Amino acid sequence: MIIISLDLHGKTHKEAEDEIEASLLSASSVGSFDMTIITGNSDAMKSRVVKVCEKYNFKYAYPVINPGVMNVTYFKL
Repeated sequence: MIIISLDLHGKTHKEAEDEIEASLLSASSVGSFDMTIITGNSDAMKSRVVKVCEKYNFKYAYPVINPGVMNVTYFKL
């Protein structure tokens, strides 16, 4: 499994959404992955992550220990 981190600090919402989509699709083409996406405490950024994840059926979670990140997981069989 590949472990990846994506930091969205300094990105516009549109740039972030494009980068999230490209990163998730690229990683999924290689195989299973666990990606930590650093959103900061921006609900708007988190909603962009959710939008892309739901579009492509990626599983996502909000870790209790750090509300400024989201974890996205994909298992390729």
